[in-house]
Amino acid sequence: MFEQLKNTDLIFRFQRVLELQAIACQQVATALRHNQPYQHNVRGEKVLAGLIQSLRYHQQQGVLQRHKLQSIADNLRNIEGQLAQLADDKKNIDLRKKSPPTARLIAENVSGFRNMVQAIRSQCHLGSQLFRHAVRLSIVVFLSSLMVELFSIEQGYWILLTAVLVCQPNYSATKKRLTQRVIGTVLGVIVGLSFRYLSPTLEAQLGILVASSSLFFFFRSNNYSFSTFFITIQVLVSFDVVGLDPNGAMLPRIFDTLIGVGIAWFGVAYLWPDWRFVNLHNSLRETLKASAHYLRHIVAQLQFGYRDQFSYRVARRAAQNAVTGLSTAVSNMAGEPKKYRQPLEFAPTLLGLSYTLLSYISALGSQRTQSESLNHHIDFAAIFFKQGKQIAKLLDNMAKGVDCNEQKILAMDTQLQTFEAQYQHCIDEQSLVLLQQLRLIVQMLPQLWHFVEQEKHYNHHKKQLTPA
Repeated sequence: MFEQLKNTDLIFRFQRVLELQAIACQQVATALRHNQPYQHNVRGEKVLAGLIQSLRYHQQQGVLQRHKLQSIADNLRNIEGQLAQLADDKKNIDLRKKSPPTARLIAENVSGFRNMVQAIRSQCHLGSQLFRHAVRLSIVVFLSSLMVELFSIEQGYWILLTAVLVCQPNYSATKKRLTQRVIGTVLGVIVGLSFRYLSPTLEAQLGILVASSSLFFFFRSNNYSFSTFFITIQVLVSFDVVGLDPNGAMLPRIFDTLIGVGIAWFGVAYLWPDWRFVNLHNSLRETLKASAHYLRHIVAQLQFGYRDQFSYRVARRAAQNAVTGLSTAVSNMAGEPKKYRQPLEFAPTLLGLSYTLLSYISALGSQRTQSESLNHHIDFAAIFFKQGKQIAKLLDNMAKGVDCNEQKILAMDTQLQTFEAQYQHCIDEQSLVLLQQLRLIVQMLPQLWHFVEQEKHYNHHKKQLTPA
């Protein structure tokens, strides 16, 4: 389409509108960050008006694929209207007053004894990362305390403190924290030891205490290595100030730190490690099931009328949470030991396809408010709603591992393409947009199924690697 338009002004005008709207989005973000009102630039509206005027001229000249260009222009006009609306505070207040009350999803804050018990029971299985971490951390604390008691370690609290702080919910985070803890402690001991040879005065020592304590709190959430480095200096200087021997505390601190990080590493590597439970297969299955359920809700509202109902919002949040869970699983598995992550080269692509699928489905959902104008054309309704339900069924089959017939998918795409070519002058622009969006979903199904099969082979390979 753009190849035939390369010598016209349309491409430049589309590009310019997009650039101005991108700048407006940056300005909205800046206004939100600094809690300031957003001022909309009318220049975008003028450029958009020039685009629409030029588009009308080229349509009169018989430009091909007119409806696609018009769809892009309509989308840009809607975006421009939304940006302008953000700057109109009075209009926003009026809209909120006129909007009917709707059910809203809130954060999952559990209240009530029965709900609390149910929430706890839902996590009491080894598939829950919270439960695995709780049990693992309890065993780590027990082993640390047992070692201190058995060997009568004088400053054994360093072992327990190190183990608790280093042991994180997943392997990659624990490995990173472990390295930071050891480096920070060793460097802190070296620097703390060097202060002894400078013979600082009491005032200088108190100044070092204030500075190291302040820097510890500053870096506590930003850089664990630095925070450990400064708290080590603070502890050693404190020993010297109160009259204890810091030289006798330095080597035991390093020794206790190594023991603590060793216990923490043992916990995450051998006590229900993530690679036995963070299952890419299950996360992908839940993503496909939730996407199919979300698509069914959208198709139902497009077919039977817009309803801002609570069940739709629940389905939408479930789909978003499922994709987020898949992203977390891929991220965690990327930090696993090398032998477990070798077959994962396809995982980022699979994650990208999952996000793309959710975006395409959400784009369909954005048209729900116009559902009343979609049912006037019988042929459109017959093909669109039938294909939408079939796509949801295909996604469910993918989740179950049922082989998807790629010939059937190709036939669906051909049918949608043929209908679009035959009826593009008979149905409205919005219906054409929905058809095109549905085709995008259909066209990505074969590629998605290809990676789903790859994941099945990886899951089988993983079961062979992991001991029972």
